[in-house]
Amino acid sequence: MSFQVIVGSIFILLSTAFVPLYVRIIFIFCRNSEYKPHRSYRLMAQIGLTQIATFPGQAFVGLAVILGYDPLGMGSILMKIMSSARKAEALLSVALAYERLIIICRFREVPHLILILTCSAWLAASINVAVLCSPWTDFFVNPSQYGASYDKSLPWTAAFATVSYFHMMLAAALSFSSYLIIIAHLLYQKIATKSTKIELNEKSIFLQAFIRFLGDITSTSLFHIARLSHIKSADAVRIFTTLVYIASNLIFPPTISVIVSRRLRRKVLYSSETSSIRVEDIAIRNTSRGDALKMHYAIYLNPESTSTCGQIQLVKSTPKSNNPLASSSSSLNAKSAQFQHDFNLALFNHSHSFCRIRVYHGSTFFFCHFKASSRARFLAPCPHRHRHSYTLVNSEPHMEETINNDVKSHIIALVKSRENLWKVKTRGYKIDNKKVEDYQEIADEINKLHGLSITGS
Repeated sequence: MSFQVIVGSIFILLSTAFVPLYVRIIFIFCRNSEYKPHRSYRLMAQIGLTQIATFPGQAFVGLAVILGYDPLGMGSILMKIMSSARKAEALLSVALAYERLIIICRFREVPHLILILTCSAWLAASINVAVLCSPWTDFFVNPSQYGASYDKSLPWTAAFATVSYFHMMLAAALSFSSYLIIIAHLLYQKIATKSTKIELNEKSIFLQAFIRFLGDITSTSLFHIARLSHIKSADAVRIFTTLVYIASNLIFPPTISVIVSRRLRRKVLYSSETSSIRVEDIAIRNTSRGDALKMHYAIYLNPESTSTCGQIQLVKSTPKSNNPLASSSSSLNAKSAQFQHDFNLALFNHSHSFCRIRVYHGSTFFFCHFKASSRARFLAPCPHRHRHSYTLVNSEPHMEETINNDVKSHIIALVKSRENLWKVKTRGYKIDNKKVEDYQEIADEINKLHGLSITGS
């Protein structure tokens, strides 16, 4: 097996191995309601698309190295797309760094600056493609140099290469400078609070910024300087340059994202796993008998779903209960109302929400289901009966603060929205066609049914 075949095979293998993982990450950023509403993740998705656009060109470079020629000129066309994608990625990275300055350091946002940078990035990519496809300059696959090269015989090549070099270097410097400001701000906060612990998210921010900056500077410098000079071991430098391009665009970004973010890692790698958050913010007591009651609000984050499931759980501890509705063999009498919705950490999307009410009596389970949509306020309840026990799973504290701040207002907003009609059926007791204006009314009806003292505040 020749040296060219080995090198070309390595190029193809490395450029394709991590693409499925990267596609999965971008899909999550674009579709998952936990990420989609945030501008930073939308920018990261665009950056990911530009970096994935480098994959076909690098794979065809490997094929051209193996064959010794560029079949049908496809490699050259795809490398023009790769060059243009990198121009867009550089400006999008600047926009992302500025967005993080706004969020973390609370910089005052310049109106429409991020939109301007985003549009400029894609405009620069379009101009780059147009210029490279013009008769005045060219960028083509050169198998003997283990990569792509400019055609130095054409009149615009030197000027275009210089502009490209400074474009990439300036964008990399701006991005890295922004991240240095972020790190300095975080360190200042540590000093001000007399804390010596460096959080994982702070380490990950610096790690991502440093690797991104190092990869851009190294690959750009090697391409625009080493390739244009006659030095010893030129083939080794060219091979290393191509490998740096592949690593900085297709290997490091997805792997670092998965390594540093446990939440994203679970969504990407363990799609069947359901994580949850439990917030015990609202605690109420049965004043008549002194039995403790707790209302738990839990959100189930399903990596496979764009929706998020929230749950309100009322638990009454009755070791020696006189409640005639409770099973004599059960020490737990739970009443819960479950609803599912598109939850973006701040708002309910009521046009795509549905409510469920579950009432437990011993081992008997009654279920009523309502759905609210843009066309219909509600659907008729669908009662079912099932026997099983219910357990609230463990909590995920990393989102507890966000949920805890908004949970009460969300519950109130849910029951006030769209004039929902609620039906609860349980052993001869019935709340039928009840228009709910306030959560307190739900609490009052539960009190009437079960002799409890529950407040809705």
